[in-house]
Amino acid sequence: MADSIKIIENGFVFTGDAQQRSGMLTILIRNDRIAEISTRGDAMKAMNANAEVIDARGRALFPGFVDPHYHGESFVLRPLTNRLPLAKWNKDPQVANAFEFVRKLATLEQLKTMYRLGFRAALQSGVTALAEAGIDTIDRTLRAALEAFSHSDLRGFVTLHNGDQVDHAKTLKSPATRYLLAAAGEDDLTTYNLQTTARVAREAKWPIVMQAGETRKQYDALKKNFQKSPTQLFNEYKLFEQPLMLVHLAQFEPGDLEILAQAKMPIVFSPSAIAAKATDIPPFAELVASGIPIALCGDWGVSDPLANVKTLMTLLAFEGMQNLQPFSLLDSITRLPATALGMFNEIGSLEPAKKADIAAVDISRFRFSGFTPNVNASELLHLIFTECSASDISEVMVNGEFYVREHTLLTYSEEDLANEGRALFADIVAATGRSNDVAPSLPAVVQQFSVDGQEDSHPSVDEGFRIVKKNDQPVHATILPMPAPRRAELASETRKVFGEDEEF
Repeated sequence: MADSIKIIENGFVFTGDAQQRSGMLTILIRNDRIAEISTRGDAMKAMNANAEVIDARGRALFPGFVDPHYHGESFVLRPLTNRLPLAKWNKDPQVANAFEFVRKLATLEQLKTMYRLGFRAALQSGVTALAEAGIDTIDRTLRAALEAFSHSDLRGFVTLHNGDQVDHAKTLKSPATRYLLAAAGEDDLTTYNLQTTARVAREAKWPIVMQAGETRKQYDALKKNFQKSPTQLFNEYKLFEQPLMLVHLAQFEPGDLEILAQAKMPIVFSPSAIAAKATDIPPFAELVASGIPIALCGDWGVSDPLANVKTLMTLLAFEGMQNLQPFSLLDSITRLPATALGMFNEIGSLEPAKKADIAAVDISRFRFSGFTPNVNASELLHLIFTECSASDISEVMVNGEFYVREHTLLTYSEEDLANEGRALFADIVAATGRSNDVAPSLPAVVQQFSVDGQEDSHPSVDEGFRIVKKNDQPVHATILPMPAPRRAELASETRKVFGEDEEF
């Protein structure tokens, strides 16, 4: 079969590579990977006469954004929790009922809708690789996440929480989805199950997800059990010697920052979720000053890397610290989360031999009217982070194929998504015992998706991302077919905690 060859020209490219090469570069894509990035666009076209030439005029091109930790259920549950700090979620009966509905009562189809809404909103926010934090139930939630990923167009990762999920994952043939392994929470963590988690992750070559120290209460629970800080514990058990993702770690003791700096392992935070959940604010200024990498994630709400960057900038300013350099902020949503997932050899930057995952930001609008091809790259990047939002993500490419074009999903009806979201949210509201007339507004939940009869906030831009032939005649983009769902046969619901079952 002949190679699929695309040439993207006339866009301002931020490669995100080690040298942070940026400028008016031309990208050659062969099948699902980048073959070349350079200024020799004419030579590329001459050597690839049959290539599909794509005009990216008026676009800034980025490596596809990477979200290493996201709760898919939060896309529909956040309207019920955003008035409460995390510490009060379990004490609110309506919130508790909503969680109970998702964990135990929702049907497989409702759960697939829930994940599909969150995953596709992430795609429209420029995310091309997403790690679902997962739920510890066995059958429907794991199966729904896997099936949603199988036709979500995203590069997917699912976090496994217990022995039964691990047993299922080992039997599933899901090349489109990879796995992470969660350690037990602070209250359940023991020496035995921590050692078992490390062993299983090492044998399966899965990164370990450690969620520890998000709040002082959680930190104190772990320290009471182990008589040491989370950082000291991880170091003692040599977890830094294998793939490890530290999520939410906000509490530190003297010496911890030195250990983390030496490990050179990113810590994963969601500034937007920290604000929404009113959890403890990590000492960002100290982390940055100590040279500890910070990767950003969606966590709770909408997976929106540009919003997270803005919130991080605000928190740093609140701490009296000058903002990170624009290219360091770019690393926090591309290179560093890809590293946390153990995938930087494949994604996280635009470089030859890496996957052709690209997010495009529309910079043709009035606030970029002073843009010229010779603009300083750092200044342009700062302006994008300051001025742009998810609504400015105009195109998203995964594996060299477009899945968002001119702000529009190509493989799923946005009207259908909105209608499915409304129906699901109504069921969740009913489960809380709250009447619809006092329930949070659903349009806030599905605002990413346009519906017939509503004003289109993303008009087509004729000058951006046209496919052109040699005679410069536009070619209409083909709607990409949805991949067939991959169904996973899972056992009835049981639960194993790592290390507590001798057969595991």
